[in-house]
Amino acid sequence: MIVEATELLSAFVKEEQDKLESINMPHMPTLGKAYEEITKHGINQSFSIPKGLNLSVVSGFIRVGEEQLPNQIDCMLVKGKGDKYGLTDEYIYDIENVLAIFEVKKTLNKDDFIDAYEHLAILRKKYSEFFSGKMDAMELRPNINVASEIFSKITGVSGPSNYDDIFYLDKESQVLFYSLVIEQLAPVTIIHGYGGYKSEKGLRDVFLDYLDEDNYLKNLTKKKKKEEEKKADSINMIRGINSIPTLITANEFSLVKTNGLPYSFSKERNKNDWAVIASGRDNPLRIMLELIWSKISIQFDISMPWGNDDHVEGLAPLLYAKVVKKDELLGWYYRSFDISTKKLKSFLPSKYEPLRISNGAIHLVRKLPLMPDGYIVNDENRNVFDTKGFDLDGVVAELISTSYFALNGSNLLTIHHTTYVCDFNEYGFIDSQFQRLKSWCDNNEDNAGIIHCIILS
Repeated sequence: MIVEATELLSAFVKEEQDKLESINMPHMPTLGKAYEEITKHGINQSFSIPKGLNLSVVSGFIRVGEEQLPNQIDCMLVKGKGDKYGLTDEYIYDIENVLAIFEVKKTLNKDDFIDAYEHLAILRKKYSEFFSGKMDAMELRPNINVASEIFSKITGVSGPSNYDDIFYLDKESQVLFYSLVIEQLAPVTIIHGYGGYKSEKGLRDVFLDYLDEDNYLKNLTKKKKKEEEKKADSINMIRGINSIPTLITANEFSLVKTNGLPYSFSKERNKNDWAVIASGRDNPLRIMLELIWSKISIQFDISMPWGNDDHVEGLAPLLYAKVVKKDELLGWYYRSFDISTKKLKSFLPSKYEPLRISNGAIHLVRKLPLMPDGYIVNDENRNVFDTKGFDLDGVVAELISTSYFALNGSNLLTIHHTTYVCDFNEYGFIDSQFQRLKSWCDNNEDNAGIIHCIILS
């Protein structure tokens, strides 16, 4: 279904763009408004958002508590009824009823990029303050299961089961977890440029230049990571994770936040860096729909009609981040991933393949369905593994790196409620979606495999 919806949206946008380009319109505000309307009407189509959920796409203003923010919103996906502003077609909506916010640009240049970025950053900051106030006043206790799952994938440590458990985490982990909760709950923010940057690298570079206005981040990429982390002044405290837009597009290029909603990278072994931004040259309208559908799915706790889709976007990592401490302050430390233009062109869309795990990992997984509290990583079990010729700690590290497992103390648990492993005796494949895994194994493996179902208690 996501494939068909993308095709319909792409056709709609192209047709409307062609209409505008056939008319010579020198009045820039009118031309800009016309492109805003393309985005608004495109997202409001029945193939873009499901009916029956009381969702609509409007332009207008956002209210945070009692404060109405002054900046006009080009386009926003909202739920319920807002307050219409007089006889205009503009609406005022409370921020908790806004699912997505768009800044639309006919041609995205550096000045427009900065203007849109800072406008959206203010909205995210206001949301964070609003959320914190509600939490402190005990007026809100949200379901944070999604944020907890993503926390587990990034850190390899089981996330909190409710928000108040955040205080059992160390200070660095508290900052990370809070940021992930905001990512789950706050509106998706999108800078939608129809034209502008002519290369993927150009879009990557303007983002890094803005993120590090003192040009320090770019200098850091030339040094070894160990040397960077020894220097106290290498800590970048300037730009917070939640201020970064969820998606930035220009022509066929995009920057997308890999916050697990739905895009992410598998965890690097023995590293807690979060690959937070990636670039791509796939259809940006598809990525936009994926983000919106994920937001709707979480907001309403429903399954969206993704369909039997085996398309995997070819995303190239751009920015890694982690929380660090300098003196008594906590902040975000960033490192960028420099990739040449030639190398970027090699990141192409591909077909889905499940993650393959080793013989030792399969040996451990076979035990997990009978262990609702997880597998205990201790000396006794290390000795058992040694007799089988496997290194338990190495196997545990391998399973954590798949982003399907995490440690709760000394117990290894699955992250998803249900995880499936197709066992081919000497190796296996893993996924949290049964039908996708089974279909791939049936189509690609000659010998029959056994499916292990691991349920998190």
